[in-house]
Amino acid sequence: MPNNFKEKLYKLLKKDSRLWDEEKRELNETLLKDLIDKLDNKILEILLGDKEAKDTFFIKVKDVYVLKQNELKFLLMKIS
Repeated sequence: MPNNFKEKLYKLLKKDSRLWDEEKRELNETLLKDLIDKLDNKILEILLGDKEAKDTFFIKVKDVYVLKQNELKFLLMKIS
């Protein structure tokens, strides 16, 4: 995965104010992983709203997009 996509993903996730710790200037990775496990609507909307993220982390089954949770978590581990 190109570094520019990793940076883009990081910027996308910063849009969710629950995840960004301004004091530490970092994402709350524990909360993010929990939200991914819970299929949080806001996280899904952020990812689905970006074509590259949608193509990378979702598969389309009929008319429904399904999150590939393990791929997303794996990439997040590589970023941190």
